[in-house]
Amino acid sequence: QPSTLYGSHPQLPVAGRVPKTTQKRSAPSDALTSNGGTPAPHDYRLTADGEFGNISQTKAPKYSMRAKIQDPADKEVRPGATAYTLGNQCKTGSMTVPAWTMAPRSSGIPPPPDQPGPGEYAQPSTLYGSHPQLPVAGRVPKTTQKRSAPSDALTSNGGTPAPHDYRLTADGEFGNISQTKAPKYSMRAKIQDPADKEVRPGATAYTLGNQCKTGSMTVPAWTMAPRSSGIPPPPDQPGPGEYAQPSTLYGSHPQLPVAGRVPKTTQKRSTPSDALTSNGGTPAPHDYKLTADGEFGNISQTKAPKFSMRAKIQDPADKEVRPGATAYTLNKASRLGVIPPPAGLWHHARAGYPLHQSSRARASMRSPALYMEAI
Repeated sequence: QPSTLYGSHPQLPVAGRVPKTTQKRSAPSDALTSNGGTPAPHDYRLTADGEFGNISQTKAPKYSMRAKIQDPADKEVRPGATAYTLGNQCKTGSMTVPAWTMAPRSSGIPPPPDQPGPGEYAQPSTLYGSHPQLPVAGRVPKTTQKRSAPSDALTSNGGTPAPHDYRLTADGEFGNISQTKAPKYSMRAKIQDPADKEVRPGATAYTLGNQCKTGSMTVPAWTMAPRSSGIPPPPDQPGPGEYAQPSTLYGSHPQLPVAGRVPKTTQKRSTPSDALTSNGGTPAPHDYKLTADGEFGNISQTKAPKFSMRAKIQDPADKEVRPGATAYTLNKASRLGVIPPPAGLWHHARAGYPLHQSSRARASMRSPALYMEAI
């Protein structure tokens, strides 16, 4: 429900009765929070640190003993018996004998007292109009720059050097500069010839060939002119077609002042030879493809018929898994049945073959095939 309290009703144009504010109005429930004015039951603390039970419970009285009272005189630091040096003292006083001394010899003039003299006090000047007692106007503009004293000229930076600023010796010299010394001579370095800077070839840099001291050692020689076709080659100069022929179509002829008949354009005009290029509308002979990939000869050539062989037809029964010849174990069987041992023969217990038989018969007992051959 919109209110007219702040004058913001959408239908009733009523002026606001209180200033509009963006602060949230408190609700009754805000007083029950921990920050509100009315604490809640859980905000009360019913226990105390170090206490047992509730604060409101009745407890027995408690007593404590006071600490010992300190005497202020105990804070005084008193020396011990060994801290004293008696020397020549006793209970009646110093144990000394009479002694006399003689006054020291003096010059008769006492030393001056340790106090400032008249020259130590600053003498104010009336030059700048700042005298404390004489109200005199300044005669020169006041400046904060320090005035030079006569003693400043004697320093190392002053204009008048002191005696110790002069240097009377030189590095590498013995004695004073003003002393008379014997004359000294030195030898000048060798003069360099400018021609020595020229790089001259050595003796091995020359190739004599057929030369000697009188000239070339050669014999007369003649050559023959090369064979020619009789027609000299054309001169290396442009022909008539290499020169540009200006046109009057656009009105730009250098000699004929003719108005242009078509609008001037910067696009290049096509020539008949442009149609023969790979991008032109008329393909050239080399743009045609007369061969095919994997084919021999021209496409238009007559070729012999071609045949191909079909792959072998697969029998569905071939998918059956049949055992091979080595999968069978014959033992004593043959195509006629089981092969019995010969009658009337007895076998050796350890050897496993009949006694009194030939080597062929023994071999037949080891292999069914050999036995069949023996039969």
